[in-house]
Amino acid sequence: MAHIEVREKVDGSKAYKAEVVVTIDGKRCKRCATFSSRTTASRWAAKKEKELRAPGGLEEERRAGKPLTVADAVKRYVDAHEFNLKPTKKQILSFVKDERCSFSKLEWRNVQPCDVRAFAEELSKGGRDPATVSSYLTHVCHVLSVAEIDLGKPYAIDIGALTRGKESARRNGLTGKPNSRTRRPSHEELDILMEFFIRKSIGAPRAIPMALIVAFAIFGVRRQSEITGLQWIDMDDDELLVRGMKDPRNPAGRDRMTQLTKEAKRVIEIHGKRDPRRIFPYSAGVISRNFTNACKALEIQDLHFHDLRHEGVSWLRERGWQTGHVMSVSGHSSTSTLDRYTNMKKRGDKYSDWKWWTELEKHFRAH
Repeated sequence: MAHIEVREKVDGSKAYKAEVVVTIDGKRCKRCATFSSRTTASRWAAKKEKELRAPGGLEEERRAGKPLTVADAVKRYVDAHEFNLKPTKKQILSFVKDERCSFSKLEWRNVQPCDVRAFAEELSKGGRDPATVSSYLTHVCHVLSVAEIDLGKPYAIDIGALTRGKESARRNGLTGKPNSRTRRPSHEELDILMEFFIRKSIGAPRAIPMALIVAFAIFGVRRQSEITGLQWIDMDDDELLVRGMKDPRNPAGRDRMTQLTKEAKRVIEIHGKRDPRRIFPYSAGVISRNFTNACKALEIQDLHFHDLRHEGVSWLRERGWQTGHVMSVSGHSSTSTLDRYTNMKKRGDKYSDWKWWTELEKHFRAH
């Protein structure tokens, strides 16, 4: 017998506890699971009751003990690859591993295409756009598809079900490609950001020098995660090896030698060698949080840290640099990808007499 109980969470949302009780020849078996939707809970309860009532189902359930769930498999994967996971993938897998979605509680061997689509619907209702939902499905389904190889036979799964589920989500507009973003910080926005970060750094010698990080993100044309991973051993005069650079054809990323602009070198020289290994020995997460909080405090709307890289690429183009020269700095592997980050406003070097160099020298020059 299956029973669905509705419970109200602290935040006011509802949870649906599915309970299945089956008694055969005097032997009783009870199984429970909680989901965020009644449909998912009812589907799980019907499937579980059918399995338990099948010939030998009760005995098999008891032998198996606690059934493996999607969260169990993801946890095993994260534990095995923890030090090689990119921040975005780690955050997505943690969402499933920590059972913050109904999909994570499903039994591993019974995942169906409709479950994958339901997962996409849950993510979408949670406020995630199609591109973000697509990223979640890509990372999670990849883990599920390689689990049997990585973890053994108990983690065998119907890979076709994952593929059909993702296709269903795509057809219904739940997943999609990211929109091309053209946001660049204005001169005025950069001015108030630099002033804000410099003021915050005065009297706080152990604080992250965010003004220098912002400058390097523009002049070095680097992503946030790349900045914190740069190593002194990989720097050779005007060249800098960037390890694990984002590559759509290689989930693990790739190492690429890039050119340093003279402005980027100047930022590094001002910063100095504060760590024997890393050029900027800081946490990417803290940098992101500091930047977001600053934009909020200064009421700068819709500006992301990654937009500074966009600004850097556009700045090089506005200076008249040819595509190949720009790519040698940015590390882009195709002109089509590079073009997404270019948004020229006028010709010339807007930073040729940048007033903040003097302030950076004054407050951050390493002695």
